[in-house]
Amino acid sequence: MSYAKTILAKKLLKNKGLNPSWLSSEKTLSKELKTWIIDTLTKDDDMTEFSNSKNPYLILLILNCCQNNYSSRNVDKLLSSTDCQQTISAIVRKHFPGNHSYYQGNEIADPETLCAAASTILFFDLDRKQGFKNEWTTYDVSRVMGTFHIWIKHRLHDHMKLNKDDKTIPMGDTQGINDCDKRGNHEDVAQVKSTVQDLSQGIDDVMISESEDQIKQILNEFVLSLPIIATTQATSLIDKGDDSWNLFMKLNALNLLQWLMSNPLYCDNVYAFDFLSQSADIPLQTVLSWKKNLPNLISELNSSENSQGTKAKEYTLLAFDPNISTIEEIRGLPDINKQRETLRRRNNNTHAGVYTLCLLACLTIKGSNPIGVKLLESLLGFYHDLALKIVPDGRWLLTKELVTFWANSDASIANVKEDLLNVIALVRYESSFEALSDTKRANVFKIHRILKSIGHQIASTPSVPLEIR
Repeated sequence: MSYAKTILAKKLLKNKGLNPSWLSSEKTLSKELKTWIIDTLTKDDDMTEFSNSKNPYLILLILNCCQNNYSSRNVDKLLSSTDCQQTISAIVRKHFPGNHSYYQGNEIADPETLCAAASTILFFDLDRKQGFKNEWTTYDVSRVMGTFHIWIKHRLHDHMKLNKDDKTIPMGDTQGINDCDKRGNHEDVAQVKSTVQDLSQGIDDVMISESEDQIKQILNEFVLSLPIIATTQATSLIDKGDDSWNLFMKLNALNLLQWLMSNPLYCDNVYAFDFLSQSADIPLQTVLSWKKNLPNLISELNSSENSQGTKAKEYTLLAFDPNISTIEEIRGLPDINKQRETLRRRNNNTHAGVYTLCLLACLTIKGSNPIGVKLLESLLGFYHDLALKIVPDGRWLLTKELVTFWANSDASIANVKEDLLNVIALVRYESSFEALSDTKRANVFKIHRILKSIGHQIASTPSVPLEIR
């Protein structure tokens, strides 16, 4: 809210105080002040897309539901407010139209029923978390609104998927799965589809229980978080030690950062952005530009089902160009297509590197029950298919049979160490461990140490049926 305060302060300085006519107004001073605050904020450029808001207290109602101020009464005030109800209705009309597949086999069968149930759905989610994160109070006005819109959409999305009787494991939105530029790189969309298909084959039988929906949601969040866990943990270890990103193919802090920024699945992960931007040592101007324009990117992603990957790339290019200040200027450049294509190719290389890292890290963990074994087998199979793109056709030396066998083995890390060192050598140097030079063997040991640390982080995720070997 500091941004809103700055706007109001500037307005006061410019006008040299509040309007003297208030002294003779028939309205009370509090009403005059309220009207002035609303008019000032909604006329500012940062608030234009929310200027149709009729509830002057919406921002305050949202912030009163942050953890520091949380109470059931505050939540009730927010969710029962006219503006919140209008926002919910608009999101349902846009993202959950009557022909949406989520209504098939669902107790919520149409948009009207979803609108009626939304307040209860949102209340229980907010009550479970005891409020929004306190960091919302540090956001500017547009970011609070943008994040609030996204929160509503995702909570309704999760509820509809978890209550849909389709006998599949929901791992993300798979609508329009063949559009390779929709919702990020086509590899990301393929991850969602592939993991859904693999996990849905046989895993349902061991998940018939009262907690089935909860397990599905946990698996969904876990799978999408894996690349972030792997990249941030590896970055941390490399930053703290004497190792470099040369240990891994196609990866460095800057490429990882641009991959994150250009990927609609992860571009709103502010924690990962801050962490990677420090490691990449990018200019402060780039950081400020990205954070300033992120709410606009999120708004565009929210309002369009097409070309989401293109939009994210354009905002990434904007952040890294010190001579351009608006997204319109970037999109108007004569060589914009060339710039996007260059970034896309670089991101595809990074993408393969990220999933190679995930593949190797997952070799250091094992399933703690039948669900975990099936989950690990599906993950390793999927990561294998993407990781092989890191080398030219015909030069990938691992097999699907190997990773399937590995997923079903409960051997300890000590017992598989020799085999794991050989797998790392085959992936990194396309050679057996025994045939490597002393320097390259030392590098394999360094990679092994980093992978074990990533695996430990993965296995420590609460309520996920995986454990370290």
